[in-house]
Amino acid sequence: MVIRHEASEWVLYSHDGKKVLGRHATKTEAEAHERAIQVHKRG
Repeated sequence: MVIRHEASEWVLYSHDGKKVLGRHATKTEAEAHERAIQVHKRG
């Protein structure tokens, strides 16, 4: 997954960068979301 800073928010994108998975006010929140997705994938 890719986290990018755009305007005033941090955007979490899918690995290929085509799908927005979430928008967050802080980079810390975006990273937490990314970790949560990874944990969910591992089931």
